[in-house]
Amino acid sequence: MKRLILLTTLLLATTNYAQKINKVPLSSIESLFIDVQAHYAEVHSNQLNLYVNYGQESNSLPPSVEYLLTDDDNTALVFDSERQITTYFRKLGYDLIKTYKHERSPIKGFKFSKVKPSANKSTNQDTLTNQKQ
Repeated sequence: MKRLILLTTLLLATTNYAQKINKVPLSSIESLFIDVQAHYAEVHSNQLNLYVNYGQESNSLPPSVEYLLTDDDNTALVFDSERQITTYFRKLGYDLIKTYKHERSPIKGFKFSKVKPSANKSTNQDTLTNQKQ
């Protein structure tokens, strides 16, 4: 039993690593909204690197190393699909709000929210009814 616990602990220790953006742990970011841009890791590659903008102060715009999602060793995290990206951020507590694509490049963008945005459920008919009263 002790060996099983030790083996499980070692397995978890080797698979868990902190994700960071410019040396800031992703788990410590308190921003309610983030913008994620997925860029191809290399030419002729299907793997994607992520650049995360959570409102941090920076002298540049993404894609810049200041926005790159990395591990503890400052190695860029690589994703294989858009679904993997949305699943990853869902596990961190973010809901996908919107996806977008840049017109002249293969860059794909994702907007996430930690809280669900309030939907305006009133319609034009409701507005007209309220004005008549």
